[in-house]
Parts: sequence; C-alpha cells; structure tokens
Amino acid sequence: MEPSVAFDPPARLLLGPGPSPVHPRVTRALAAPALGHLDPALLRMLDEIRVLLRRVFRTKNERTLAVSGTGMAGMEAVLGNLLEPGDSLTTVRVPGGVDEAAVRARLLEAYGIEIGSGLGPPQLANVELLLAALRDCLGSPQS
Repeated sequence: MEPSVAFDPPARLLLGPGPSPVHPRVTRALAAPALGHLDPALLRMLDEIRVLLRRVFRTKNERTLAVSGTGMAGMEAVLGNLLEPGDSLTTVRVPGGVDEAAVRARLLEAYGIEIGSGLGPPQLANVELLLAALRDCLGSPQS
C-alpha cells in the first residue's frame, strides 16, 4: 500500500469517553500558527480566559487561572496547591478507563497526603454524602 500524502479522516460523531468530536471552529483555531508562551497575544487571550473563568465560577478572586495541560495536570495543580503533607483525602474510584485512582494515589503519596477510601464505590447515596460534605466545607460560591 502506498502512503497517502495527507491523512483526511472522515467526520464522525464520537459518543464514547474520548477522544471527542471537535467543533470546526476549534479545528480552525488549532490550524492557526502557534504562539509562544510569552507572546503578548497569548497573554491577552489568557487574561480573557481568566475573566470568563471568574464569571463561570462566580468569584472575584484575581488569582483565578487556567491550567494549560491535561485534566490530570489540572488535578495535580489543585491538589499540589490545596493540600499539605499530613493532610488526608478521601477519593472515589470510578470504574472504567485509566485507573485514575492509582495515578492519584501515586501523586498524593508524592505530596505526603494520606488517602482514605471511606466513601467506597460510587453510588448515589455516597455521591449525595460527598456533595453534602462539600457544601458544608465550601458553603455557597464566594465572591
């Protein structure tokens, strides 16, 4: 078989956990020239994203930022900045896909965080307990 000059995949509606379909506008943006991490145009865009994130999360916190990376990078940023050695954290393992619980366990171990599994497997009652605990800790979104 001769290699083709360009790969032109057909448009598909993907309904699985990922990769997900990408809107044509996003595809066009991805085809645009890359900007350096200190480019003034990129910094302006990141400032706009911060404004929009504050609106979405109903906060006026100027330290709101977008993490450029995977969901796992975002999770590490949150856990690494929120928890301290000696803290404990209860996780819920959701079956399927990558064993994110094992990845979280290694990450948390590196930060010296104790991991509990008091909620057990995800069930509606456990999720309701978790949400109630979060409401007790966080209250309503703060400005």
